[in-house]
Amino acid sequence: PANRITGQIIDRFASDKLESGRMDGTGGLSAKNVRDILSVIKMTLDIALADEILSKKVSFAKPRLLTKKAEILSPEAQNIILSLGNSENLREFGYYLCLQTGLRIGEICALQWNDVDFENQILKIGKTMLRIREPANSGRKTKIIFDSPKTQSSVRIIPLPESLVHQLEWRRQLAASSDAFVLTGTHAYIEPRLYTYSYKQFLDKHHIQNCGFHALRHTFATRCIEKGFDAKSL
Repeated sequence: PANRITGQIIDRFASDKLESGRMDGTGGLSAKNVRDILSVIKMTLDIALADEILSKKVSFAKPRLLTKKAEILSPEAQNIILSLGNSENLREFGYYLCLQTGLRIGEICALQWNDVDFENQILKIGKTMLRIREPANSGRKTKIIFDSPKTQSSVRIIPLPESLVHQLEWRRQLAASSDAFVLTGTHAYIEPRLYTYSYKQFLDKHHIQNCGFHALRHTFATRCIEKGFDAKSL
């Protein structure tokens, strides 16, 4: 019953989720996921209080989020990625493109040649590729979908430097059509999971200390700030 809910009960519920909340039985949920769950509970209780279903406000704590240190490529690793601007391997060129534009892995995997406006020298980011879990009775565990990017502000226009436009132009001429994927030059795509694996193989091959694909985006942002780029625009 709503009138028997206390902060202590919700705190215990949150602790259980942190320790053993995963449905596959392999451990607890992240602090971020538990905070999201508690946000929904808080909104529900606030409405119940406003509608006089509850007689007093229920207070409870949210688990603290630990701030992760952003991964940044070393100068040596950065130079190796920058050398890929001349690579004929489209997958490798994709690493270079992400370092030069700050694209996320789902965005680069979903990028098609018609997203590149050569006349105005801009890149239009309006979709991302995701692998999501299928319903239990569907016969498949997961499937690939194309969706809008992570946040509303992630739908954006990225200005391209002249040198990058030239590097894109000759690769576009080799593509099957305007709606071919940039990473393949064909209508077949590379999904984020496989592209992550390809990236890890590349790091191992060049003896680069293992860092996540997102380090390309963080490095892009860091170098922009170092050059005096306006932080709010970035």
